[in-house]
Amino acid sequence: MSIHVSIVTPDQKVFHGEADYVSLPGSEGSFGVLPGHAPLLSYLRPGFVEVQTGASKHSFTVESGFAEVRDNNVTVLVEGVVDASQIDAEATRKELASMDMSPVNGDDKIDARIEKQDLLRFRLRIASAGQSSTAHH
Repeated sequence: MSIHVSIVTPDQKVFHGEADYVSLPGSEGSFGVLPGHAPLLSYLRPGFVEVQTGASKHSFTVESGFAEVRDNNVTVLVEGVVDASQIDAEATRKELASMDMSPVNGDDKIDARIEKQDLLRFRLRIASAGQSSTAHH
């Protein structure tokens, strides 16, 4: 028995396939889903989604969103996602270093929140860079 997994953003379907196990970054902590898991709906914080089939593992860095588990189907709806196998850690570090962190709109609270989200996104990408991927889309 396997789990059918779909990872989608507002713009595209990023992953669609079968898995033995899925790890998700829930708002209350990471959790795993195996075949036969009870139905649930969970808010996702930025983090890593891992889809495992046999010995192969496919990793994604995701922004916030939701996950629905129902009838051996896992649907991950996120604002943004990057396939970890496509991340170039050095290029990401250079992009982060070149970011202009000066206030944009004069509201320091909003600017700080945006800056924190950008920094988290870059740190997640750097952390997941180079993770191997042998799963198929």
